[in-house]
Amino acid sequence: MMMILPRRRPVLSLSRRLLSHLIPGSPRSIPDSAHTSGGLYDFMQKTGKWCELEASHAALVCLAAETPRVITYAELPRRVSAAAHALKSMGFSQGDVVNIHLHNCEQFVVGYLAVAALGGTTTTSNPAYTGTELGMQQVDSGAKFVLSSRQYAEAVSHAVSASGAASVSYIEDEACFANAPSTDAPLPPLERPLDPGVDLLTVPYSSGTTGKPKGVMLSHLNVSVNILQLMVHIEGSGPQMKKEDYVMGVLPLFHIYGMVVPFLTALCSQSTVVLLPKFEPVSFLEAMQKYNVNHGHFVPPIILFLAKHPVAKKYKLSSLRSICSAAAPLDANTQKSLSEELGVPITQGWGMTELAPVATIDRGGPPTPGSAGTLLPGTVGKVIDPNTLEALPAGQPGELCIAGPQVMLGYLNRPDATEQTIMPDGFLRTGDNAYFDEAGHVYILDRLKELIKVKGLQVAPAELEGRLLELAEIVDAAVIGVPDERSGQLPKAFVVKKAGSQLDADQIKAALAKTLAEYKVPAYIEFVDSIPKSPSGKILRRTLK
Repeated sequence: MMMILPRRRPVLSLSRRLLSHLIPGSPRSIPDSAHTSGGLYDFMQKTGKWCELEASHAALVCLAAETPRVITYAELPRRVSAAAHALKSMGFSQGDVVNIHLHNCEQFVVGYLAVAALGGTTTTSNPAYTGTELGMQQVDSGAKFVLSSRQYAEAVSHAVSASGAASVSYIEDEACFANAPSTDAPLPPLERPLDPGVDLLTVPYSSGTTGKPKGVMLSHLNVSVNILQLMVHIEGSGPQMKKEDYVMGVLPLFHIYGMVVPFLTALCSQSTVVLLPKFEPVSFLEAMQKYNVNHGHFVPPIILFLAKHPVAKKYKLSSLRSICSAAAPLDANTQKSLSEELGVPITQGWGMTELAPVATIDRGGPPTPGSAGTLLPGTVGKVIDPNTLEALPAGQPGELCIAGPQVMLGYLNRPDATEQTIMPDGFLRTGDNAYFDEAGHVYILDRLKELIKVKGLQVAPAELEGRLLELAEIVDAAVIGVPDERSGQLPKAFVVKKAGSQLDADQIKAALAKTLAEYKVPAYIEFVDSIPKSPSGKILRRTLK
């Protein structure tokens, strides 16, 4: 039986509740006093020792507005406390769900932490969603409150009408709870003791092959322990974030990778996060240069842009000390060549929303090209035959399975899907085809679950196929992901039209754009006579590639 365990390090006494399943490390930067049985927000303050920092030490540099807005570690708790009091005055109760439908901005940060501090639950949604998509998440999550921007008002209005949410707060309004003036008042008391291993911190949505996005239930423990796992794993290596470091926050906060890895972990490390509303080449490069950014947690298209695009050569990025790539794999040759072109070590990590989100990451030093690194402390991995469920030896590909304290509690309202994903022994079936080498490095080969990742964002083929079949002149359809240098992958649809139909590709794209986010609309459409299927009726996607 091939089972990879992390190497043990000298023992550090850890909180019996927060880290009861974590194989401990011994980072001097994380003393015993940092660990807490409270929720995420309490954990962050204690782990980052915010109260010991200079009053002027910056936590965030927010670039969503025309004038950069600096929020210090001294001001951030005062903003969070004010937002928490304002939210309580709106009728918020512990356990309520708040949907944050925003681009990266200071209100996203303040709102997210305020909800966490109150013992509530956030669900974050892509601001590119149509009203139909947002409404589905709004209804399924049971969100009573929405934090958004008026630029997304049309979609929000549609979603709220479908779900009957209690209140909508727009960041442009002075009365928005996330804009509440800073206060020295303590946080409102919790209505009941918070259980970090049970109470839900956040419910991000992960697309599955069924086509319907599923809410991933992540507890305060799941996310807090994953932050600590990361800090322990990279302690003393190049990717380690330090007090004097600047970290680029360009990945969307609505995505669990963008929220946990470059953002929450940076705040627990006393680093400064440069927060951009979204990736735009010039503003991104200007921010990298102006703030002498030291660490970049990116997706492959951004790394390709930095290494290949002529405009990137015009900027001085010598302060950049480490780049970590995740959300989609970089093959060995690409990883090595990009690292040489940029003159910066590029490491890879791997995870998924259901793992809060990280399971493996390269510790730094000479990277192992093509590898997604080694398992985090407290994480156990094995590769199985997806049909027999038997464990496979090192070097043999199969389905990667992960166990550890970061594994989700389950899928919201989907006990059937939870049972299919989490095995009786506690291992989560990832759906990824992978193998371990003898040294414990994991190599991700492809996706058994067939998800398409466009710039790191998930697209379920079955969802697109369902929308295509809603069109009257289409009798059958199949969708696959095709490689794209800039986006990682793009959706391609194979369509069977009714006999005599004059429907063309542009008409199909226009119809889909009415109910789907832009990144989900197929970039390519090919008309075919039939869709290859197995005897049981399953689409044979491999024959389409």
